[in-house]
Amino acid sequence: YLRYTVPLFEASATVLIKDDKNGKSSLRDELSAFEDLGILASNQDLDNEIEILKSRSLMMEVINELHLNVRYYTFGRPIHHERFETTPIKLQLISNSLPDSSQEFSWNILPTSNSDYTLTNKMSGETSQHRFGDTLRFEFGYGCFTTTTHFNPSHLNHNFTAEIVSPEKLAIQFLENLKITAVNKDASVLKLVFRDALHDRAVAVLNSLIAIHNKHAIDDKNQISRNT
Repeated sequence: YLRYTVPLFEASATVLIKDDKNGKSSLRDELSAFEDLGILASNQDLDNEIEILKSRSLMMEVINELHLNVRYYTFGRPIHHERFETTPIKLQLISNSLPDSSQEFSWNILPTSNSDYTLTNKMSGETSQHRFGDTLRFEFGYGCFTTTTHFNPSHLNHNFTAEIVSPEKLAIQFLENLKITAVNKDASVLKLVFRDALHDRAVAVLNSLIAIHNKHAIDDKNQISRNT
């Protein structure tokens, strides 16, 4: 069971939600007694922030920024393993040639030397010979397969898989693995927990999600200042 089961890692982070509204903190203190009795709803601002952080549009930005819809797999004993930062082979997509969000593609790469590889389109079965770094024409545009610093001679004549999946489907999957809760009812701090099969990707997703959320908050304040 342990040999065939893909492990899940859990990454967590905390976010302080700042309240810039004048008098908000004192008002909250005055109404705390009513909140304890359940007469008034507590921390609606935090509820709003949770919904924003769990929005599909925000997760889509994370996926596009980290290029998470391009996934890599190496084959080991006895099952294949997904790779993120440690992938020995990467697909570089040329800008403005990204596939439609509903399109999905899959290729098998067999390195025959440090510079050459055999490419098989797993959808059509078509096989061709190329050199790493050569520009290839795909159905959606252009790109190339390159080796990374993690590539070494032990990877020769071993199959690798690269695939492009739908960002929408991936966003739904990631949101199911994301849990956001308030630390307690008196603090404006949120705890984010993300579960994933790759620990490095789990950390990257949380860091990117928080960074993009902060950027949106700054943009909103700048827009208010410009309007004022």
